[in-house]
Amino acid sequence: MKKHLVLAAAVLCSVIASTAPDPEFPTIPVMEKPMNQMTKEELKAFYEKRRAALEALPPDRRAAYREKQRAQRIAYAGGIVRKTEGKGRIVYANLQRTVGTEDIAKTMGVLARYLRIRIDAVDAKAEDLADTGKYLLGTGAKAVVIVVDNATDPAILVAPEDKWAKVNVGRFKDKNVKRRAQMELLRAFCYLCGGIGSEYENPLTGFIGNPAQLDDSPVAELPVDVVNRCTRYLKQLGVVPYVEATYRKACREGWAPAPANDVQKAIWEEVNAAKERGPSNALAIPRPGKK
Repeated sequence: MKKHLVLAAAVLCSVIASTAPDPEFPTIPVMEKPMNQMTKEELKAFYEKRRAALEALPPDRRAAYREKQRAQRIAYAGGIVRKTEGKGRIVYANLQRTVGTEDIAKTMGVLARYLRIRIDAVDAKAEDLADTGKYLLGTGAKAVVIVVDNATDPAILVAPEDKWAKVNVGRFKDKNVKRRAQMELLRAFCYLCGGIGSEYENPLTGFIGNPAQLDDSPVAELPVDVVNRCTRYLKQLGVVPYVEATYRKACREGWAPAPANDVQKAIWEEVNAAKERGPSNALAIPRPGKK
């Protein structure tokens, strides 16, 4: 078996029970008894109450709660392990200071994690990009998005055959510059990486006649068909995503590394015991509300 990379250095040794209140989010209701002991009506009432409590939270607190729940689910599943490393990367070469390199990295980091590829934002100098082919070769990048701030360049330029695009924040500097830049950074990636057009209404990669239209976009998100097109083209470009999963899923698929802690050891033993029983002797788990 190939060497596997364990991404989670440590995971929780126990998971907070669903019936225990969360002191950080006291207004979010918790189940008063295990799910498999609740009736369909009780479950429906609980989820409606929970949804209303979540809606009452400010957006940032709601996001924090969901992220905490996600982290707990991952910890319960043994953390995240990686099967294969990705190949290739996209580089955002920042030549300006209106929008910081860290802001570019944050914007593209969300997409990078979703696509499971490497997208780096780095400081650069104009002379570094005098020959983009040489720059790509020197950095090991498969494509580069150059970020500038001037009065002459268009807001966005794309040269897919030469594997570069350019975003000029100077063209929308008068208002909402960081948000507009966020939109254009994503658009540049899509145009460069094959994600043009969409079946969805008013996509970010659709027609933008002036910067004000970027302000009207409710969120800087990409339609699923655009993301799928990018995924297919990225492989042709030489950018191959890495493969990772929870430890529990890796055990079920047969490629998990040896357990590194008590949580993973318990999962390893549980999954292997289930495999030994075989599908005909699998453990019967009653549905919620059934005894």
